[in-house]
Amino acid sequence: MIENGTYRNNNAVLIASRSLAQDYATEFEEMFSGQFGASSPADTPHPIIDVIGDEVSAQVEIYFAPEDSAADHIQATLSDAQSFVRFMAFQFTSEDLADALLDLASDGIQIVGILEARDADRSYSQSSRLVSGGVTVLTDGNPYIMHHKVIIVDDHTVILGSYNFTNNAEENNDENVLIIHDSEVAAAFLAEFARLSQEAQTTEQ
Repeated sequence: MIENGTYRNNNAVLIASRSLAQDYATEFEEMFSGQFGASSPADTPHPIIDVIGDEVSAQVEIYFAPEDSAADHIQATLSDAQSFVRFMAFQFTSEDLADALLDLASDGIQIVGILEARDADRSYSQSSRLVSGGVTVLTDGNPYIMHHKVIIVDDHTVILGSYNFTNNAEENNDENVLIIHDSEVAAAFLAEFARLSQEAQTTEQ
């Protein structure tokens, strides 16, 4: 961990779960043995976990790319949206994910996203396509690199991890995706989204 990643441009969650630790240990063992990318087996021991706290419980889904077809699980979660979707993205080049958001927008789901400014207007970005389809897209206004890869569905579910919204993340890289179903976690990420939205809007004025 470096200072920028810890304090300026990323996010982190702490989940107390032996089952989840075993999932990541299994993935690390695969990489230690030289199994990367498409050669990595789909053998996550506990893809869905109930994390029990003192008063509440949260369900956590864990997927690794490319072996677990993470995009399918992300799109399945998006399909459950009832009111709104918020996203914060370092890169957004996936046409399939853009299609899923555009379908939701056409159904009346409110969608707002914040993209890292340095890549938002590049030719491979889906930004202009999303805007044309009714999605509100802001560019990040902080002086550092925004490295979030987060989608918040309604007030309850958060998708996060190392998985950029790109074809490389889905097909080539070794990435992880957590889908956390918990209103308290969602509230924390909605607060971050509101903070970054204010910075973006202030920058554009």
